Amino acid sequence: MDNGKLSVAVSDHRREFIDEELAAGTYSDEAAVVDAALELLERSKKIGVLRALIAEGDADFERGDFVSFQEPGDLTQYIVENAEALRRGILESERSGESPRQIPDIMSSVKAKLRANGAL
Repeated sequence: MDNGKLSVAVSDHRREFIDEELAAGTYSDEAAVVDAALELLERSKKIGVLRALIAEGDADFERGDFVSFQEPGDLTQYIVENAEALRRGILESERSGESPRQIPDIMSSVKAKLRANGAL
């Protein structure tokens, strides 16, 4: 890659699709088509992470593994009480560098530690 430029090879099928999008006026140039495709890929990955987190939350709920709040201020109190542990966890992860673990794995680990400490 040089000065933000990237050359890519695409199949004939993809080239036809790009040409159709340009002819329809949907995109101004090839770079805009590629940018839109990459944006969709990013969005798709984020949606996958969110779906995994929702599935984990559903599983937690099914097991009865959740915290319920009775009063309006209970959630705020819970967050305040656990904020320091979360802050320490974030700082520790930042110091440790990149991790091959995925967000759902990290969330499960954090929940296990909170359960062990009696916070969850």
